[in-house]
Amino acid sequence: MLATAQGVWLFAILFAAAAADWRERQVPRWLCLLGAAGGLGFCLLRGGAWGGGVSLLSGLSACGVGLGLFLLLQRFGGMGGSETRLAAALGAMTGEWRFLLWCLFWAALAGLPLAAATLVAKEGVGETLRRCGRALLSRRSTAAPVTVPYAVALLAGTLAAVFWLVAEGKKIPVF
Repeated sequence: MLATAQGVWLFAILFAAAAADWRERQVPRWLCLLGAAGGLGFCLLRGGAWGGGVSLLSGLSACGVGLGLFLLLQRFGGMGGSETRLAAALGAMTGEWRFLLWCLFWAALAGLPLAAATLVAKEGVGETLRRCGRALLSRRSTAAPVTVPYAVALLAGTLAAVFWLVAEGKKIPVF
């Protein structure tokens, strides 16, 4: 029962984050904090502080994995601060770092067409192709950065990870 409640919590926060990111290109800090706190609370209730399976320790480690990976991406200009906070919260809400990695893998696949569609919608096909060519030929781009609502990709990636694990007959930590 707690695992199902944790899954509902996970998707409620992700849907709210995706909607906010789509609208404002920013995920509110309070939403990330709320998601992380609730996720860690569910982990504590399910497995204790450091029990086997999903526990507070596993939730904190997944939170650290999400934060660490996205801090690296943020350092090199690939992600913004709100996506980094949301990835850390996603780790806390999933409660298991291996499941988090599957969510991030599928989110990366969902993020590619999302980024391309955002670029084309903002600049048109020709300018997008020129921008990509300049990026491949030089180290620095002189073009203004385009913000992508990556919370949408994180939501899509998490949904894809759940569907993929169900199709494979594997256990999902949050359901």
